[in-house]
Amino acid sequence: MSDITFYLHIGLPKTGTTSLQHFLKRNQKALLAQGCLYPSTGLTEYDNHAYVRFLATDYTYWAFYIVFKMIRYTDWYVRRHSITSFRDELFREIDQSKARCVVLSSEWFGVLMTQRSLRKLRRLLHPHRVVPVIYLRRQDELALSLYAEWVKDVSVRLSRDFNPQFMRRLPFMNFYNLYRRWAKQFGKENIVIRLYED
Repeated sequence: MSDITFYLHIGLPKTGTTSLQHFLKRNQKALLAQGCLYPSTGLTEYDNHAYVRFLATDYTYWAFYIVFKMIRYTDWYVRRHSITSFRDELFREIDQSKARCVVLSSEWFGVLMTQRSLRKLRRLLHPHRVVPVIYLRRQDELALSLYAEWVKDVSVRLSRDFNPQFMRRLPFMNFYNLYRRWAKQFGKENIVIRLYED
């Protein structure tokens, strides 16, 4: 399996991430016929691979556990397997599929992924080639769209005025830092940047 390429979709908020994940899940068989696997291993009920991200970030897992338990996102705080058993299960699926291209997608790849986390993720997928894919959207449009969602979302019920200073401090708003962290672990030559507007 040494010639497998992993495409890690770093799904930033408000860049069509959820729609893309639903599309990939609905078309798993068609993709596999073309030699590309969207794995069922680690796939949540929302059709993303959030579980893969948590495997790479044990020390932040419990903070997410508490938050998501409070808002009842049940499949994001399921009991964890070990890194080794998860990797074995994932590569067993890949081996059975005969795929040479694997796509993993999660919104959480873009949030609080430290160098320690990314090193752990790199080791999880070693020795295969990893291509991080990032869709970017103008920060002002992203912030406004996110604010509108928070106002409408009954689980958030945001009732405060729009605050640009708060928005700019969100960890995924600094595109350069996001790129730099991923490039350091996986090589800048492997990073693929796409614009959401296109």
